[in-house]
Amino acid sequence: MSEFDKEFFLYLNRNHSPVLDDVMFSIRNLILWIPLALICFYIYTSYRKGEMKSNGLIKIALLGILIIAQIILCLFALPYLIDPMGGFERPVYNSEISKTINLENFDFERKEVFYSAKACAVASIAFFLIVFHGIPKWLKVALFLWVLLIAFNRIYIGAYYPSALFASITLGAGIGLYAYRYYYYLKNSVFII
Repeated sequence: MSEFDKEFFLYLNRNHSPVLDDVMFSIRNLILWIPLALICFYIYTSYRKGEMKSNGLIKIALLGILIIAQIILCLFALPYLIDPMGGFERPVYNSEISKTINLENFDFERKEVFYSAKACAVASIAFFLIVFHGIPKWLKVALFLWVLLIAFNRIYIGAYYPSALFASITLGAGIGLYAYRYYYYLKNSVFII
């Protein structure tokens, strides 16, 4: 880990306020699922209004299956492949900088990590949907902001350094783009819809 990574982490982590502390701790788990539920609701209402043309149910089923597959891969499979390779000591446990982090009484299950499963999962789903045709521009912007908010949240609570989040988001974006290509292949070659 570079000195720049530590300094950038400290710069982002120092912007604390009591209100923001409460908000960040409250949303650290919910933030993954609330936007996903809103996206699913949007897709469902689009289908009900007839905005998804022929074979809309098959398209929605493919979307759902691929989103669930991305979540399983990012949250449950990849941590077992990546974490054993080693990682960095979490900022909150780093003796050099832990005194300057404004968080107390927060315990993480592992002291050393490199991969952020939540950031990877959010980036995967977001980039999968961002490249989709028919998704409104405002939703694409909201999805990108969702990824940035997750990254800031993980830095704010002292869980990850920016480089680890950047790597996790990049991996997630790659998974999401690959899932879109797979969706496109299934839609045009297998199901021909």
